[in-house]
Amino acid sequence: LLDRLGVAGALAVLPAALALGSAGTLVLGGLVAISLTRAAEQGLRYTVNDGATQLLYVPRPTSRRGRAKAFVDGVVRPATIAATSSSAICSSCQSRRASGNATA
Repeated sequence: LLDRLGVAGALAVLPAALALGSAGTLVLGGLVAISLTRAAEQGLRYTVNDGATQLLYVPRPTSRRGRAKAFVDGVVRPATIAATSSSAICSSCQSRRASGNATA
């Protein structure tokens, strides 16, 4: 897949699969669509996505590669996950308030 699509194309596979799965979940609903989306996410994240991400570090000099990887894996990735989770929670709370389903 990396040979055919290159690094940028391989990095686009996971978001494309998640977008397609999310659209399928919205249209079809149900546990099957959600399960397939989750399976695709787990499968692609630890194979295609991580492999392509590792290739992004190769052009860096060896002395800087370890520091850059540690910074991305230790700071950027957790901060991104926290920000995304917070955004989803806030969005969910706001939509519940707007629909009047919030419980006090």
